Amino acid sequence: MLFTWGSNHSGELGHDKADKEKICSLPQRVKGKLLQEKVVQVSLGEMHAGAIAGGSRCLFTWGSNGGGCLGPQGGEGGEEKGEEGRESQSLLPGRVSFRKEGSGTELLEGLISLSCGFRNTMVIVGGEGEGAGGSLWVWGDNSHGKLGLGSSEGMVKEPKRVEGIDGPVKQVCAGSIDVRFFLQVMTTAVTTGGSLFSWGYGGYGNLGHGSRRSSSVPVKVEFPQPGVKVVSASCTVGQITPDTSEKKVANLCGKEGPHGLCVDTTGAFWSWGTCHKGLLGNVESKILCAEFDELQPYRIGSPCRDVKGGGPSGYMEGLEGDTALASSIHSALLTKCGRVFCMGCASTGRMGVEKFDSGLQGGRSRMKCYISEPTEIGTLREAGLAVIPGGLAAAKRHMAAIVVQGANQTAVGGSEIPKSPLPSSDVPT
Repeated sequence: MLFTWGSNHSGELGHDKADKEKICSLPQRVKGKLLQEKVVQVSLGEMHAGAIAGGSRCLFTWGSNGGGCLGPQGGEGGEEKGEEGRESQSLLPGRVSFRKEGSGTELLEGLISLSCGFRNTMVIVGGEGEGAGGSLWVWGDNSHGKLGLGSSEGMVKEPKRVEGIDGPVKQVCAGSIDVRFFLQVMTTAVTTGGSLFSWGYGGYGNLGHGSRRSSSVPVKVEFPQPGVKVVSASCTVGQITPDTSEKKVANLCGKEGPHGLCVDTTGAFWSWGTCHKGLLGNVESKILCAEFDELQPYRIGSPCRDVKGGGPSGYMEGLEGDTALASSIHSALLTKCGRVFCMGCASTGRMGVEKFDSGLQGGRSRMKCYISEPTEIGTLREAGLAVIPGGLAAAKRHMAAIVVQGANQTAVGGSEIPKSPLPSSDVPT
């Protein structure tokens, strides 16, 4: 079962409707073909979404088709052309199909992983054997060569395989930063051996290389302690930053910008990049200054940067991590027991935290929406719902989760499952 919530500007929630002013602050089930399919992974881009589903592990996409990011035959139901120049939208999921010329063989099956970026989509097609990794296929907007195809072709309409990667790819994150009128892209990739690589724009320390320099080639991320092996990683999608052409990088430190997150084999969460709005889980207060940016990975739960001489913060203590997601101005952490915690900015209902579902909580200052400590989405837990491993996705203004009901009572509090506060039509029996 797949649930989504947050902003629905381009139909990216898959609720069979799109409304610029519509904010869905509580989880609702995605409609259309995915009602009949078992969803195993979901990913959210700026204005589109995708899911791996079905026994053949194929791809479904929906939302805005900017740059051709939905792929061949992707999206269906309520497609709107809108006003002249407006990108088409598909309000319901549709299966992406791409066949090898001359043979009719479907190439986009047996998918291992999916990442929806800013007007582009990336998938890993599986190799043989458990955990073998696979080949990376990409399509959509390719401005500044961000798809890694060795060219700057404006739009790639059909899936193309990325060549030149040393070894099988296990996981990819298509991050993007909208800088004035052009895109500076950051990307992370995890190998089957647990190494983390990042490349692209790095002005906020968001590449985790120990500096604020950018890199046009993949560079291995080094951790402050030896032996760390990464399971999965995420980098910012849809972040809007100021024009940096005539400003020193130092002026941007501590301000709104990109960041990265990952989970290692011990279940620890790590963060790096800008500390803005509490994105990194490394402070107690609502600190925005450059002093607390992380240029290398920071282990969440370590002493907070704004508490001199303090001990471990205790954030996420006793919880083993499954997935960490870096959205534009909020972060989401999924534990192995199916609980979801968020930090950063909670406005527009993007976090699903009930306390902040009214936007600015009645005040004028957006600071009232900042959460520095990882805070749990209580609605899911109270409904007796647990998110499956890898079943969480986060975009700029909305989130999605693949949940099961009553499968693991310990995962949702260890007590009798209460009556669900969600609409009965959205909660399966």
